[in-house]
Parts: sequence; C-alpha cells; structure tokens
Amino acid sequence: MAIVVRGIMGTDPPVLTLEQAEMLHIARVLDTVSGNKTKAARMLGIDRRTLYRKLAKAARGQGR
Repeated sequence: MAIVVRGIMGTDPPVLTLEQAEMLHIARVLDTVSGNKTKAARMLGIDRRTLYRKLAKAARGQGR
C-alpha cells in the first residue's frame, strides 16, 4: 500500500530524511516556546538532555 501526501495545489512536498523532518519539527516547537528548551522538550515528550543532544548533533552536521 502506498501513501501519497499532496501539498497545496496538488504539488508534491519536498522529500525529507527522517532526521531532517525531526529537526524541522524541533525547530518549530522551539519557535513556539520562544527558544525555551525545557518547555520544548516537555512538548516533544523527550528529556531535556535528549533535546540538547539532538541539537548538538544537528549543529555538528551543518559543517559538513
């Protein structure tokens, strides 16, 4: 079974890796809580240390 997700006007949304989608979601949540990592972690349902690790890993990956 194939699942097709269409964007606005029937266009295909960009294909993201799971890691990219996760970071996009984290960034949106951080924006929602004005950068408060404790609140963001709570909203995401993860430990604050896990959030810090994910952010650090993403920051390291940007230098590639």
